[in-house]
Order: sequence, then C-alpha cells, then structure tokens
Amino acid sequence: MKNILPLILFMHISIFLCAQKTPARDTIVPAKGNPEKQLKQIKDDKKENFKDSASGQPTKSQVIDTTINNKYGDLLNDDKLFNKKYSLKRPIAQVIGFNIALLGFDRYVL
Repeated sequence: MKNILPLILFMHISIFLCAQKTPARDTIVPAKGNPEKQLKQIKDDKKENFKDSASGQPTKSQVIDTTINNKYGDLLNDDKLFNKKYSLKRPIAQVIGFNIALLGFDRYVL
C-alpha cells in the first residue's frame, strides 16, 4: 500500500502537467477582417523586421538569429571544401585500436 499510493498520486498529478503550449497555427484570423489585408500587413511587418542595415549585416533583432558559432565555438556555417569530412573507416579503426590497446594494458600491465 505504501508503494502504490505514491505511484497513483504521481500518475494523477502528471496528467495535468503540460510541457509546452502550442501556438496558434494560423496567423490570419477570419474574425479580424479581410484575409488579403491581413496577409499584406504580415508581409509588410516581415519586410520591416528582416531588412538589412546599411553595412549589409543583419540588424540585431529578437526575430533573427545572427549567431556565428555554437556554444562550443564551432562555426555554424562551415566551409565544406576547407573542412572535409573523414570517411567512416577512420573512427571505426580508432575505436577498435583504442579498445585493443586498453585490453592489452589491462591484461599485461595491471
């Protein structure tokens, strides 16, 4: 009984928890008037929010993501010709080589 009661309580509480709230799917609301006018207003707002500054760089905005690096310092838009990807054989050979070296160390040294 002591184990079942917390489980039932936990399941009952978890039914009412919401991780995320989904936003409205349509930005055009039929109750607000003509859809063509609403669409024109949305396009005008996008032009205003997404326009570039005089220097050619995007302006700092809450709407546009202007980050160049991720949190580890890697470039997000990396040049594929400069940094070529290795084939799958290399990491497979490295893992097998490290495992064999570790096995030999554990068996003969320790």
